[in-house]
Amino acid sequence: MRLTGSIFLVLLSIWSFGRQTDTITLYECYEQAMINYPVVKQREFFKDACMNNIRNIHSNWYPALSLNGQTTYQSDVIDIPLQGFQFPSPPHDQYKLYLEINQQIYDGGTNKSYKDIENTSLEIELQQIEVELSALKRRITQTYFSVILLGKQHELFSLMLDELKEKSSVVESGINSGILMPADKNVLLAEILKLEQKLVDVALSKETMLKILGELTGMELDAGISLLLPESDLVYDNINLRPEFGLFDLHKKQTDINSKLLTKINRPKLFAFSQTGYGKPGLNMLNDEFDTYYIIGLGFKWNFYNWGDIKRKGKILHSNKEIIDTKIEVFEKNLNISLENEIANIKKYEKSVELDRQIVKLRTEVKESAFSRLKNGVITSTDFLTELNAEIQAKIQLETHIVLLQQSVFNYLTIKGKI
Repeated sequence: MRLTGSIFLVLLSIWSFGRQTDTITLYECYEQAMINYPVVKQREFFKDACMNNIRNIHSNWYPALSLNGQTTYQSDVIDIPLQGFQFPSPPHDQYKLYLEINQQIYDGGTNKSYKDIENTSLEIELQQIEVELSALKRRITQTYFSVILLGKQHELFSLMLDELKEKSSVVESGINSGILMPADKNVLLAEILKLEQKLVDVALSKETMLKILGELTGMELDAGISLLLPESDLVYDNINLRPEFGLFDLHKKQTDINSKLLTKINRPKLFAFSQTGYGKPGLNMLNDEFDTYYIIGLGFKWNFYNWGDIKRKGKILHSNKEIIDTKIEVFEKNLNISLENEIANIKKYEKSVELDRQIVKLRTEVKESAFSRLKNGVITSTDFLTELNAEIQAKIQLETHIVLLQQSVFNYLTIKGKI
C-alpha cells in the first residue's frame, strides 16, 4: 500500500512538471514586481504628504488671524496730582476683546529653503524605494534561477528513471534466459524507488521556491508553469547605475540646502500687524467707557547674536557630508568586490561548461559499454548503476553550470544596476 501511494505521488509530481500551462521570463517577473510589490504604493503616499507639507509652509505667507479676549482688575491705577485740575482716573476693572492680524512681509528666504528641504526629502524617499526595488530584483534573480535549477534536476532524474525502467525490462529478459541473477533486477528496482523519492523531494522544493517567487512578484505561479532560461549580452565597463549612488547624492544635496537655511535663519524678519478691538477703556486710558479702537503698524525681528549656535550647526552639517562621502567609498569598495566575484564566477562556469560537455560524452559512452556487459552477464547491476549514476551526475553538473553561468551574468548586471 505504501509503495502504491508513493508511486501515485511520483506520477502526480511528474504530471505536474510535465504539463506546461504557461511560460514566463525573468523580465516579466521584474515587471510584475515593480507593479505589485507593496513598497511601490508608498510613492503616492510620500507625494501626498510632501504636497501637504509644502502647502503648510506656503501658508506662512497668509495673514495670521487670532481673536483674543481679556478681563482684569487692577489694585492701583494712574493718578495725576495737579493742583487746580481734576483728571479722571482709569477704571480698576478693564475689559478687552480684539482681532489681531499679522502679515509676514520678508522672511529672509527661510520659507523657500523649507520648501527645498521638503522637496528633497520627497526625492530621498522615492529614491529609497528604488533602492529597495533594486534589492528586490536581486532576490527575484536568485529565486528564479533556483526554480530553473530544480526543474533541470527533476528533468534529468525523470530521464534516468525512464532509462532504469527500460533497462530493468532488459535485465528481466536476461534473468529469464539464465544469463543474469534475480538480484540484478532488485538492485535496479531499489534504485528506481530512490529516484522516485528524489523526484518528490525536488518537486516539493520547486513548489516552495515558486511560492516565494509568486510572493515577490505578486503573480499566481503553479507547478506546471515553465520558466525560460534567460540570456543576456555581457559588457564589462566602469558604469555603475545603482540607485544607491543617487540616494547618496540626494543626501548631500539635502545637507547643502540645510547649510543655506542656516545663513537665512538669523536674517531680519519684517512683518505688518493690525489690531481691532472693543474694550473698557479703549486706547484712551482716561475714558471710563467701552470704546472701539484699532492699531496698525510694521515690525521687525532680528536675532543678531546666537552664541555660536549657527556656526556649530554648520560644522555638524559639514561632518555629515564627510560621513556621506565615506559611505560612498565603502559602498563602491563592496560593490567592486561583488562585481569581481561575479566576473570570476562567470569565467569559472564558462570553463566548467566546456569541460562538462566532454565529461558527459565520455560518461555516456562508458555507461553504454557497461550496459552491454551487463546484458552479457559480465558485470552486475551494481556495477552498471555506478556508471549510470556517474553519467547522470555529469549531466546534472553540466545543466547546473549552464544555469549558474547565466545566473552569474544576471547577478553581475543587477549588481551594476543595469537591470
